[in-house]
Amino acid sequence: MCLSGEVDDGACKGLTETLEAGFRRYVNHVLLNLQDLTTINRSGQLIILKYLSQLKRFCRLLIVCHPLLPVQYAFSETGVDRVMPILPTLQKAKVFALSKNKY
Repeated sequence: MCLSGEVDDGACKGLTETLEAGFRRYVNHVLLNLQDLTTINRSGQLIILKYLSQLKRFCRLLIVCHPLLPVQYAFSETGVDRVMPILPTLQKAKVFALSKNKY
């Protein structure tokens, strides 16, 4: 799943719908590609944390990849980067996801 533009209070509904669609899929992990996301506010980060928590209850991961510097900074300022995997590229995120599928 890809996010683009800005996630502010007006875009939170779209973020929720995107993550809800990922949650409802019967896949092991949800991969969120942020290469086209320029900014994210605290409300958007809280939505991501909500779905991260829901996925963890089912032993699934929310994996974030390719965040731009402003988004990386926002995640580090709030500590979100310490509770979920954030990988620098889509390829590394896919490899990480595959490594977590092995039981």
